[in-house]
Amino acid sequence: MCVRVRSRVVLAKRVYVLHLRELQQGHEKYVAALAEDSGVRNYKSVREARVAAAAAVRHVYDSSERMARAMSHIYNSLGWWMGQFQVQHKLNRSTCNLQPSVASPAQTAGFGQQVSDLRTDMESLLRFSAAHIAGFNGLYADRLRQAVQAMAKEEAFFTLKENALESFRSVVNAQASAKDLKRVLDDRMEVGCEVERRLGVLKEIFLALKHVAADVVRREEVLLERLAALESAGFGLGSMVAVTNTKDAHRAAEEAGDDANAAYKDIMVSIQGEDAATFHAELGEVGEFEIAGEKCVDDIREERMLLREATRQGQYNFHGFVNWKAVVESLWSKVKRADNIVPSNCYQWKGVRCAELAAHIRHVMDSSDVRRANVEERLTRAIRSLVEVETSV
Repeated sequence: MCVRVRSRVVLAKRVYVLHLRELQQGHEKYVAALAEDSGVRNYKSVREARVAAAAAVRHVYDSSERMARAMSHIYNSLGWWMGQFQVQHKLNRSTCNLQPSVASPAQTAGFGQQVSDLRTDMESLLRFSAAHIAGFNGLYADRLRQAVQAMAKEEAFFTLKENALESFRSVVNAQASAKDLKRVLDDRMEVGCEVERRLGVLKEIFLALKHVAADVVRREEVLLERLAALESAGFGLGSMVAVTNTKDAHRAAEEAGDDANAAYKDIMVSIQGEDAATFHAELGEVGEFEIAGEKCVDDIREERMLLREATRQGQYNFHGFVNWKAVVESLWSKVKRADNIVPSNCYQWKGVRCAELAAHIRHVMDSSDVRRANVEERLTRAIRSLVEVETSV
């Protein structure tokens, strides 16, 4: 009887091991395939498939561990049973040797029946041992029944294994689909990054113009104080003309500052606000495209460093305007052209509103160009007036 029960455990374990090996081999191939997805691993479809695969792997290996633990407990307990029976009844150990069983994965269709037969034979064995092996049932009966019940419960292992293998195939399929999309998405991402880059340059330019306008206003206030001091000291000849000039400069600088600030806020809306959402919608942005922001950060690094270095050196000021204005105008001439942003193959991209996107970009660039020119013209006029006053006093 014990040989029969133990044979059933051996058969069940061999079926389990064959399926476990199939799972492990599939898992190894899957992990190797992941090394080839570096170009598409951040795509939403691939990420979601990998998350699902990770969950499937976790579930099947947890079930595998419980199954192995239950079968090992039964097998070892039956070995103790056989040893005690042989000792207590003075039998030759070779009497209980087992012949190897043969199993194939196809036999899993009857795994539940195998466990049911194992439970029936186990109960017969426990009835027999109650009469012939002192102390065995008291130590092992409940634990053996629990182990058989655990085996029955973990029949789900075979379904979980198939789920895991299917999840591996899903990841590989997602990778293949993502690679097919990669060229189109890369082109689309390039457009998105170029829009971000140009908006980033615009933001920095108008921020710089705000600094200049504020410095001009401060300079005008200083000159007015100097004129008032000269007039009180009796050197007021021509001061009325100077005051008029400074007031004109003050008004022009304030208008320039207000315009620069308004333009800066509008650009920020384009980068972060509702206008940004419009750009994204026109680009047909979907989940796969959501990492574009990270990829675009470095694309405007050089322009940002150029303009902010001028801030660090104090060049955004009354006297430094002439020096850095030419640099900014050169930079602006490189980013203001809108016609070359949206490529001719845009119309092949699914979900992209090419005409709206091109018109939107052109509007932002053209309107910003007009505002920049007006701000710089006002600042130039204000600075020229203040320089004349500063020279005369």
